[in-house]
Amino acid sequence: MNNIYLLAILAIAAFFALYKSADAPLLDAVESRNGVNAVEMSRSGNYTQLTYADAPDAWHTKPPLSVWSIAASFRALGHHAFALRLPMALATVLLFFFLFKLIRLYQEADFAFYSCLILLSVKGLVGRHLADLGEFDAIFTCFAVAGTYFFLRYFDFRKRAPALYLSAICFGLSFLSKGFGVMVFLFGIMMYVVMRRQLLKTITRRAFLLALVIFLIFPLFWLALQNGDWQAAFIPNIHQEYLSYTTQFGGRNWWGFFNYLNAQFEWWNYLFYLSMPVGFYLVYLNQHALEQNFTTIIADYNPPAQLPRSRLFTIGELLAREDLKPNIQLLLLSICIWWSLAVVCTISQNVQYLAFALPFIAITTAACIFYFNHRYEWFRYIFIAMLAFTFWGQLDRYVRDYKHPDFILKNEDVLQNATSLAIDDNLPSQDILLYLYFLQNDIRITAAEDRESELVFCHLEQQFEYPDRPVIYQDDTYVLLGAGLGRMEDRLEM
Repeated sequence: MNNIYLLAILAIAAFFALYKSADAPLLDAVESRNGVNAVEMSRSGNYTQLTYADAPDAWHTKPPLSVWSIAASFRALGHHAFALRLPMALATVLLFFFLFKLIRLYQEADFAFYSCLILLSVKGLVGRHLADLGEFDAIFTCFAVAGTYFFLRYFDFRKRAPALYLSAICFGLSFLSKGFGVMVFLFGIMMYVVMRRQLLKTITRRAFLLALVIFLIFPLFWLALQNGDWQAAFIPNIHQEYLSYTTQFGGRNWWGFFNYLNAQFEWWNYLFYLSMPVGFYLVYLNQHALEQNFTTIIADYNPPAQLPRSRLFTIGELLAREDLKPNIQLLLLSICIWWSLAVVCTISQNVQYLAFALPFIAITTAACIFYFNHRYEWFRYIFIAMLAFTFWGQLDRYVRDYKHPDFILKNEDVLQNATSLAIDDNLPSQDILLYLYFLQNDIRITAAEDRESELVFCHLEQQFEYPDRPVIYQDDTYVLLGAGLGRMEDRLEM
């Protein structure tokens, strides 16, 4: 049954990640930027410096693993939207594999199945954010969850040091995909270790120190790619991940965490909110039997000699016990990770990172659902109805008619045969530039018009500067001009 549940989750994840991934228009955002970086990287063979429009890309401050994966996909499959999004789709499937395996360390297969099913039914993870966008986040989250899985095998299940080393490698790869954002994940795991009162014992072990060295190899590798310039490699990434949002916006939204859940976790967010008072109520209700409810009571617990054996245990003492129930361990871990992400994202105002908290928010929500389902038989019908409703919303976006830029569709033949294109002054939007590369990835694009350029692509208001270039196409924003004498200033000089 475990394998059937896992295969079902992977099949649903693959469907959402791959189906019609080539049809959705490119976004004028990070995915188009990554695509342009990857096209120019595969064309030039320079895998150490990212470029945009054949100039060094000063905007892109993250390590290049995601761009490398897209460039490899382009080389293998060609330059098109499916190849752009394939690495992220595969990372999403792997994300659900490791998440299922992580939950199975502590819970039964049905709990893992329904936790993943809740996550698949919301747009925050497999909607237009992680699975079918050529961004960083799917690879980042996949390796972060994989690293968490291997660490827990070492920490909670006493596996040997290789599990810890695999964790360090996964977190290192997560770093190479997005940078210092991985520190939020690591902070949540550290909180869990502190709650279990194992921090000093863990960090002083030889295996942990070696794992730390393995992890540090990845930031140092990125530093080497930047020729040892740590200010160019590290400072912009730290600023963009944690500080830029605090300076970009005037007002601060202290309800960002809840607003995000309302939009991206959809109807499940109400059950997530309900899980918190339910948890506090259960602790209060069972305050005289916490040992029985929190632990498996496999081994006798011997309190200090000066204390009587018959006494109430504090929650902190119970969380530190080795025989803590697995379901309590999983719930505690989930709370530590989503709580740390919520705090950091609220302070930095970078709510995009809350997508990485959704797997653990789903686990917390599933715990509440299973509690009510065991107590009230009628609750399962509410759960089934919510699954049907949210999955219907997911499927709805696959029957839409997508609209692609008219500039590309109506000039495909002309652009495919062009060898050079001049772009006047401001570059076009990132998605338009990537569409151009998809049509002709060898096209030479210059940021200023010259007489040798076959075509000129400019904004509508700049058309008058090229009176001798015939108009091939124009819309409300752009004009595509054919061969001619050039700028009016150049003609006057002649």
